[in-house]
Amino acid sequence: MDDDAALAPAATHVRSADRRVRLAPTLSEAILSDTKRLDWAARTIALLAVIFVLAGGLLLLNAPNRERRTVIATGCSEFEADAQKLFGEGDTAVLSASFASGDHLHLAIDFRGVGYVWELTGVLATAKKDVTGSGSFTTVTKSRSTSTAATSSTSTISHGEISGFATLDVESDLTAAGDGGIVITNTNSLPPFAPPRVASASCEPSKGRAQLSAHAAASPK
Repeated sequence: MDDDAALAPAATHVRSADRRVRLAPTLSEAILSDTKRLDWAARTIALLAVIFVLAGGLLLLNAPNRERRTVIATGCSEFEADAQKLFGEGDTAVLSASFASGDHLHLAIDFRGVGYVWELTGVLATAKKDVTGSGSFTTVTKSRSTSTAATSSTSTISHGEISGFATLDVESDLTAAGDGGIVITNTNSLPPFAPPRVASASCEPSKGRAQLSAHAAASPK
């Protein structure tokens, strides 16, 4: 009994030392784990900073192009070929032409992106238009009257917005001669996912114009 009592404090001391030995690696592992977490956090912040710098650089590189306008002036006979050049560079594309009464026009434009605004001007403002596809789009057509002491006139305004994958289809049998066109602007601050594309463009001249053209071609020089 005396021997057991003598050995008891020694056994307790051994168990305490063993417990401290087991605790030491656990503490080191916790410190190492915290260090790894801090290292990953630092790397993530650095990577995000690089991404932001690259994105800002792309915006700066793209800024000169986004300030430019593609402007094409054409006529009924060249409308189909010239319309295909519409989306070259920049934020804004303008296609205008001089039409005769009786010309038949058709224009279809595919959009893939957000923040596009379009407007039909002149004699094309009264054209039939339709937007199909998926996304968000609006179309507004309204009349605007202006008057002075001597004259008064009424003009038509037609415009809309497109965000998504959609096609704007414009078709008209023009009842009056004059200039008309379409203006398309990308209002999104980021570069477009893909530029719009002219899917179809045609202008059939009025019968009177066609007969004059045929007569001019048949006349001796």
